[in-house]
Amino acid sequence: MASQHHRPDLGEGIVLFFRHGESPYRTVEVSLKGLDPGATYAIESMTTGVRIRARGADLMGRFPLTLDEPRKAELLRYERVLE
Repeated sequence: MASQHHRPDLGEGIVLFFRHGESPYRTVEVSLKGLDPGATYAIESMTTGVRIRARGADLMGRFPLTLDEPRKAELLRYERVLE
């Protein structure tokens, strides 16, 4: 399960996702909303600190989120990068 909370006024937001204890699925594909398809976004895992960059169009397509173990959660923070 995943939930997006977007701040269009700031060009940033968060995505919270978690895996139920009985779920056999490790990965869910999400389509983020409200992004600029032509912009670049920095995405940071608030759990691991890992940062990646992706285009808005890619994040609005089918963006995979993976949790290897049941009963785990992840919080991602994203922000538009000015280039």
